[in-house]
Amino acid sequence: MKAYNINLFDVNSRESGFSLMWLKFWVYFRLPISILKLAADTFNAISENPETIIYIVSLSFFVIATCFLLLTIKETKLFTPLGYKLNIVLISVEALMFGINAATGTNTSTGNIILYFFIGSILGGIFWFFPNYIYFSKRKSLFKIKVK
Repeated sequence: MKAYNINLFDVNSRESGFSLMWLKFWVYFRLPISILKLAADTFNAISENPETIIYIVSLSFFVIATCFLLLTIKETKLFTPLGYKLNIVLISVEALMFGINAATGTNTSTGNIILYFFIGSILGGIFWFFPNYIYFSKRKSLFKIKVK
């Protein structure tokens, strides 16, 4: 019996009429690069603080985040409803990370750190979350395949 390699991106693109170029980029490049960046950031945090609680926290976060990203890649490739939800969670967390990065990059008072967090989160929402949310929302109907 011959096995067929079905590319769900091509099938869904033809059936729906949507362009899936960004989604292909997202799954095959952007998310794997996120895992590599996460590994580099974790290695950096561990090497700077080898014998502290930061070591354990960084390593734990790396394992959890990597598992989350791998599951997101898998479910998105299969166009499952869970894949859609994981991507929405991912872009939400990333928008908040813009705020955290903006706040932790400052050496100012607590009030200013909170201000930078909100400014960073708002900019993350405007420039990252909303465009991606709109993109995924328009393609939500593609994420309907139930895997048994």
